Amino acid sequence: MSPMKAGRFSRERVPNALSLCRMALALLFAILLYDALSLQSVENILVVILFFAIIATDILDGFLARKFDCVSSLGARLDIIADAIYVIFSMAVFAYFNVVPFWFVIALVVKLVEFAITSRILRRGGNGAVFDKIGKAGIIAVMLLPGIFVFRFILGDYKTTMAVVVYALTLALAISFVSRIVKAFKSALR
Repeated sequence: MSPMKAGRFSRERVPNALSLCRMALALLFAILLYDALSLQSVENILVVILFFAIIATDILDGFLARKFDCVSSLGARLDIIADAIYVIFSMAVFAYFNVVPFWFVIALVVKLVEFAITSRILRRGGNGAVFDKIGKAGIIAVMLLPGIFVFRFILGDYKTTMAVVVYALTLALAISFVSRIVKAFKSALR
């Protein structure tokens, strides 16, 4: 009996499967990124392919969840966890090779923890994440940051470009951090 007939496969599971795949892709990306940086290889097509696969699965999982009308708190959590794995591991590799400062990785971890805590407070203990425009734009930019490395053959001095972007992102994420903390305190006091 095929999985389709047995009811094991349904289109409602596709978005969550994409998020789970992105977790594995993120770990593989970090390993290959480490390899590319340690060998200073100019061309690593697998890094490019994985970068695009990660971005594509991130876009597709949410799109398909809405299209199939199967948005769930589990799916939202898996999406955020997959994004966090990708961001933290890839930035940690960059920090190891002094492409981004180590404090940036710490700042991202703090921001993700703040996001989880303030989302819970702002939802009054309910499920789901609460997004703010600056924070969401900042995290999207952080997710695209490895693309600067992926396209370094076009950009030339990618380390300088990444440094400028890192400082701009730090400012944006700090604004989001303070804004969310203030909102959470106001919400908790009501």
